[in-house]
Amino acid sequence: MGSNPVDRVSVFRPYAVVDGPSGQRWEIYVSRMPPPQWRRPARMHRERYGRFAPLFGLPRVVLNRVLWPFVAVPFAVAEGLRSHTVRVEAMTHLPKREIYLWTTTRGRERYVADEIAAGLAAGAILEPNGARYHGTAESRGLIRAPEGPPDPRA
Repeated sequence: MGSNPVDRVSVFRPYAVVDGPSGQRWEIYVSRMPPPQWRRPARMHRERYGRFAPLFGLPRVVLNRVLWPFVAVPFAVAEGLRSHTVRVEAMTHLPKREIYLWTTTRGRERYVADEIAAGLAAGAILEPNGARYHGTAESRGLIRAPEGPPDPRA
C-alpha cells in the first residue's frame, strides 16, 4: 500500500495515490475550482432548414465546441477563487473506471482527503466529518456506465 501526499494541492497532480485491497490504484485530487459547465449543442432541425441545415449549423458548432471553452474556463477559475467549497475526487482506471466526489469547506480539505485515502486503502467509501459524499460520476451523469455482459439468448 503506497501513499504519498504532496505538500501543495494542485488540480494537475493527485494529492495522494493509494493502492486498494483488490489492486486498484486510487488517485485523490483536491480542487477549489468546479469544472466548467459545458453547453450541449442545439440540434438543427433538417425539416426547418432543409438541405442548408449544415450551413446554418456551422456557426453554432464553432461557438459551442471551439469558442465556449475559452469563455467557460476563466469563469470557472474566478468562481473557484471566490468559493469556500472544496472538491475532493477519488478516481481509479483499472479494472474499471470509477470516480467518486466529496465536497467540504476550505481548511478541511487535507483532513478529508487523508480520511478518504485511508478508507480507499482499506476498501471502504467513507464520508468523513465535515464532508458530503455526492456519489459516483455515473450517478451524476458525467460518464456512461459500462455495458453489462452480453445476453446469451441473443
